[in-house]
Amino acid sequence: MSFEESYARLLGVVERIVKALKQDYVASREAGIVSEREEVYRAYYRVHPIPIGYQSRPVIFVDAGFHVLETDVLSLVVTSVGGCVRDEDGRLHYPSELGDYEFPETLFLYGRWVERAGQPEFTIKLIPVNAAGLLYNEERSEKVSTELTNLINKRIKTTVSRVKLLRLFRKMVKYLEGLLEIAYSLRLQDLLGFDTVAIVDGTLSRWFSVKTGIKFFDFDGIDILEVLVGKSRETIIQRLMRTYGIVKNAKFTSIARARWLFKVLPSNPLGLYANTDAESAEKAVAIVNSKIREKYGEEAGEEAALMFNRVVHPRAKLWSAKFPITTEGNTVVYLEAHTEGPVLGYERGRGAYAQVSIAEELKKRISSAVEDVMAHRSSIFWYPPYGFMELDQYVRIPMSRLRKLEDVFINVIRRETGEVGHPLEYLFESTRRMRIGYAG
Repeated sequence: MSFEESYARLLGVVERIVKALKQDYVASREAGIVSEREEVYRAYYRVHPIPIGYQSRPVIFVDAGFHVLETDVLSLVVTSVGGCVRDEDGRLHYPSELGDYEFPETLFLYGRWVERAGQPEFTIKLIPVNAAGLLYNEERSEKVSTELTNLINKRIKTTVSRVKLLRLFRKMVKYLEGLLEIAYSLRLQDLLGFDTVAIVDGTLSRWFSVKTGIKFFDFDGIDILEVLVGKSRETIIQRLMRTYGIVKNAKFTSIARARWLFKVLPSNPLGLYANTDAESAEKAVAIVNSKIREKYGEEAGEEAALMFNRVVHPRAKLWSAKFPITTEGNTVVYLEAHTEGPVLGYERGRGAYAQVSIAEELKKRISSAVEDVMAHRSSIFWYPPYGFMELDQYVRIPMSRLRKLEDVFINVIRRETGEVGHPLEYLFESTRRMRIGYAG
């Protein structure tokens, strides 16, 4: 079969698949519960044009790159974290300009699980590479490592199987990765003062689900952040209210709903965003209770009500709410904001309910944050806020750097063990294994 014939056959197969996808997508949107969930979505959000920008306060951007190496009982995370501040005139400033801080900040997050006298014991170590980082120097990192280790060992519930504990510990290390970004944001806010808005790359949901968190931990992410940044719970929550996440990789359903939502307004050269308010929240609640809960039961009603917000830190009763944004009419991202409780909540037996005071307060914060953050844009694909993607090039860990780092580890392992091929070497050979294969 010639190349042209092979390509024509492939094209025919793809066309059949696309037609089937299109038919099924249209049919799914017309299905009862799906169409009613979309009705809730349209009721909850109100679409607004992104205004002509005026930035009234500094905007902080924070991002991090990670590389994870792990075995059954230990995790080692190579972390490169950094941030920048965009001033009111649209100029970017990096930590090295704001003080005697190295940028970006590289550190190792080391987590270990052992069993002593029949009891599980967890160890967390934060090991900075930089002598003068915004987050940590060596002395501060040792203190934080000890406090984290004590917090986890004293307040994790160990009445579950060892297999379950190991899984929880690996997840714990993963969540600590994400909380380091939040901690860096809080440190930058501390450096600049309270009158800022901070953006982290990705979701704000950086802790265990409610069921897992309450069942297995007598602490949550706020307790971890208290240790990471050395501030009180009240101060941290106050600053988290000025911290937002931009989610670029939302689920297909979320993106599709947002694109349909944005069709209600003509295109705007600066883009569109969705917000909510007390009236919209109450309309959404009425639809959930009358059209979904009554027809399909409590579980369906709860899922519909909680499409817009979810618990982030259960012990602190801190939630996150999400709002779609499009900058050029095609790409959709979500802006996430912290809230002290749900805008739309749900209780079995009671049904959905709206907290109108939270909705109104959030409406003001979202409109203000969108105006400040989107006041200056990058002239690249999807026109993101200026500073968001510019930071990425500094914190990303390139493959060449990982290869050099793994070579250093392997050389030191050989020197310390006195042998070539020690099992520990295989922990640091991920980039080498990626190079083994067929070439051509």
